[in-house]
Amino acid sequence: MKRGLHAFDRLDQVARTESLADLSRLLQHEAVAVGFDVLAFGEATDPTRFANTWPEDWLSTYSELGLVEDDPLVVDAVTRAGPFTWREARRRRKVSRREQRVLDLVGEHGWFDGYCVPIHGPNGYFALSVMAGREAAFSAQQRRMLHMTVLQAHERANQILGRPFARPDATLTRRQTDCLAFVADGYSDADIAEILGISETTARFHVDSARRRLGARTRAQAAAQAVWRGLIRL
Repeated sequence: MKRGLHAFDRLDQVARTESLADLSRLLQHEAVAVGFDVLAFGEATDPTRFANTWPEDWLSTYSELGLVEDDPLVVDAVTRAGPFTWREARRRRKVSRREQRVLDLVGEHGWFDGYCVPIHGPNGYFALSVMAGREAAFSAQQRRMLHMTVLQAHERANQILGRPFARPDATLTRRQTDCLAFVADGYSDADIAEILGISETTARFHVDSARRRLGARTRAQAAAQAVWRGLIRL
């Protein structure tokens, strides 16, 4: 089965950006393509360090009122490894009165849904991408691709800043590379097993082994790192 090159092309575009400004424009384009209007991408100490297209008036309000302390999306992102939509976050738990105030202020700007991609690393490292719009309407495949794009953007941003996030000495076996390539294209362990003629348990073993070698927390982050380091060839 032939892998869809469009997925690799998109990740390769991210890997070729030369500045954080270019990265911000590319991420904004990807966000708009699935129905979002604005995005912010940064670290705990600087939420817009990597990319930002949120209006200045909202950023000022958010900062002046100290909304980050009561932002339910940030609170959830700290405790979750995978991406989630705003609707999923609201279904997960009941928000406090202070958290609801943040959501109400966001709604006054016309943003009622969004997509959060948390990134966790060694020694408590935390980064977060938040996209917002009136209503998210993207397929499961688009969601996976957006997740991969954000992870690849995180790797590229750190490279631009001169601080690679991935382990510099990481190498993969041929089978690990094959499996991660399919992960990058959105395939499940069952799909990979069928394509490669191996058991689902073996496919999962190769993906998890590659993830550990790369020092990644999730399989999607491992695939993004593999693309960034050139371990997955286009």
